Amino acid sequence: MIAVPSPAKVNLYLNVVSRYKNGYHGLRSIFAQTDLSDTMTFSVADGSHNDITVGNAELPQDNLISKAVNLFQSTLRRIPFHVSIHTEKHIPMGGGLGGGSSNAATVLNVLNTMYKTNYSHTILQRMGAKLGADVPFFVRGGVQRVFGIGQIVCPLSAKCDIPILLVFPKTRVNTAAAYAAMDNCHICGNTYSEDKCYRLVRDGLLTGDIEQVAAGLYNKFETVIFPDNPELQRIKSDLVRCGAIAALMSGSGSTMFGLCENASVLHDCADKMRKLGYEVFETQIKQNLNQ
Repeated sequence: MIAVPSPAKVNLYLNVVSRYKNGYHGLRSIFAQTDLSDTMTFSVADGSHNDITVGNAELPQDNLISKAVNLFQSTLRRIPFHVSIHTEKHIPMGGGLGGGSSNAATVLNVLNTMYKTNYSHTILQRMGAKLGADVPFFVRGGVQRVFGIGQIVCPLSAKCDIPILLVFPKTRVNTAAAYAAMDNCHICGNTYSEDKCYRLVRDGLLTGDIEQVAAGLYNKFETVIFPDNPELQRIKSDLVRCGAIAALMSGSGSTMFGLCENASVLHDCADKMRKLGYEVFETQIKQNLNQ
């Protein structure tokens, strides 16, 4: 039996720079793994089929965990044994933290160990790209620059540990609707100010300057999501008012997060946000890549 964490991510920078003819969108982003994670337990199944269960959430029939198992086993040149996978969900579903994609990548990594296939990270990332745009990032995790539809990932040697407060609002954002809204507003593309934000985040991570990272935080989705979801704009303002250096929405929403100067400020900010009635989680950016 193998028990492993399946981590969440936040987007420190997210820009939608193009829309392809096939309907997919070109991204430019910086992903950062956090300490918030689901717990996944793997073992060899006793029966004649794979056994996929989730302990504290409903598992859709068309789920990424099952898809990842089936995809991996389809690459084997021998009859596969069946696996049992149980997941305890702690990452909010539909919150822009990549929980489903992380679960899929964890499946690929663990089955690579269980089956002793010795697939490289590159091979696993190519498999992951068939499952979802965020999956290649989670094969290694850490802090990475992300391009294309998410399939192009480049590790970034971050030199700072950044305390982050996650806030889980009641609002949920539909990802497809968020992309459609961006297309309708015709704002896909790249501007000088967006380039500047990207460089600030990237260079701040490389040099260990948290304030520089905070100054560059950017998510284009806020432009189309905040007008119809005032709760998210309010959370962003409250995070800064409660002590965060800066705040941002992760992914296409709806999780909000604030960057804090140190652990003490993080705890104080968390207490103040809880008193305002928010559900929060104290975490930090995790820089170590999966080996």
